[in-house]
Amino acid sequence: MPPTGAEGERRAAVLPADAHETTHPSRPLPVDVVPHLDPAATPLRVYLPSVGRAHVARVGRAVSGAAVDGVRVRAAYSIKTNPDPRLLAAVRDDGFHVEAISQSEVEHAVAAGFAPHRIVLNGPAKWWPAPVTPGPFGAVFCDSVEELRETADRPHGGAPVAGVVGVRVRPPGVTSRFGVELHDPSVLDAVVGSLSRLRPDVRLGLHVHVPPRDVGAPRWWELVDGVVRAAAELESRSGRAVRCLDLGGGWEPADLLDGMLPRLRRTLGGVRRRLERLDEVLLEPGRAVAQPLVALVTRVLAVRSAAAWTDVVVDASIADVPEIGRTAHDWWLARPGHRVPVLAGGGGRVLGRTCMETDVLHDRLRVPDGTRAGDVLVITDVGAYDTSKSYRFGRGDARRPVDVTEV
Repeated sequence: MPPTGAEGERRAAVLPADAHETTHPSRPLPVDVVPHLDPAATPLRVYLPSVGRAHVARVGRAVSGAAVDGVRVRAAYSIKTNPDPRLLAAVRDDGFHVEAISQSEVEHAVAAGFAPHRIVLNGPAKWWPAPVTPGPFGAVFCDSVEELRETADRPHGGAPVAGVVGVRVRPPGVTSRFGVELHDPSVLDAVVGSLSRLRPDVRLGLHVHVPPRDVGAPRWWELVDGVVRAAAELESRSGRAVRCLDLGGGWEPADLLDGMLPRLRRTLGGVRRRLERLDEVLLEPGRAVAQPLVALVTRVLAVRSAAAWTDVVVDASIADVPEIGRTAHDWWLARPGHRVPVLAGGGGRVLGRTCMETDVLHDRLRVPDGTRAGDVLVITDVGAYDTSKSYRFGRGDARRPVDVTEV
């Protein structure tokens, strides 16, 4: 039965209160899932081409539409979010850049058809073990003063290492292992000194990456304003104009499209007045692009019911969707000739098949009457880190869920 008391409080801490509340019963079951509602083996991850290119195009239009006179806004899809070649092909064809954090990701991007000038390099160990292409890259954001100095001195055969070179900023009040603290005078001095070694034909940029979900939208915009102030101070001290701001990623699809981008367009005019030579803003929409593009099909193994609650045990687990509690998903129950949306707000739980106490995929569902072993549950919106961070656990030598086109 559902946990109560201290155990119930602990479980609530594992599954955030707002993570499961949003459902979209008016949104139809993706057509790509329908042929796989009676699969030979579950759990099964299904890529949704009917959603993919249309969604990518919508995000691309919205990002480009946030531009103001003199400042373009460009998307650099975060490869780590989901490196599926079909997804990379979609963002490539729509004109996106990509963001890579390793030479392995650079190699993957080049193989997918991205020229180096469409690759943004981030992360603390981006050059290891050796560059797979001489570049020049679209942008390189250094994680430390030491890396900035090394990047400025990096041999590059006469061409610049990148069109944009800069640093990742760690804003004051943000606990992070990444970036440089430009608000520290000694760090600012060191950055200014390193910039003096940078080629004059390289544009200067600053990068900030604080996921909005971690701090809330109001605080996130305050941090962006702080980075703009830091950029103005850096311009004054270094004599070089900040030409590019990379604002990172981490948005849910709706948050990006309906909230962040409209406000960004309203904000950019004021930013341009403070940074007069700013001509580019980069965004890294990984989650916002990839999340709707994959669904998980899982089979009901057992149903345990009482008057006020129902537990449904399935053959998927938290290992297959490790971020299930951090974002909203649509749920569907299906059997031959019968498909119904499963809404939040009830007394039902969906329990994974493993022995982990935390293996609860949902704890507030309205389980449809008549649900039985053998039925199929479809979980949408698992295309981001629910896919790329999935891992094998409790399967012996069996493979983790794979896309049906790769079986």
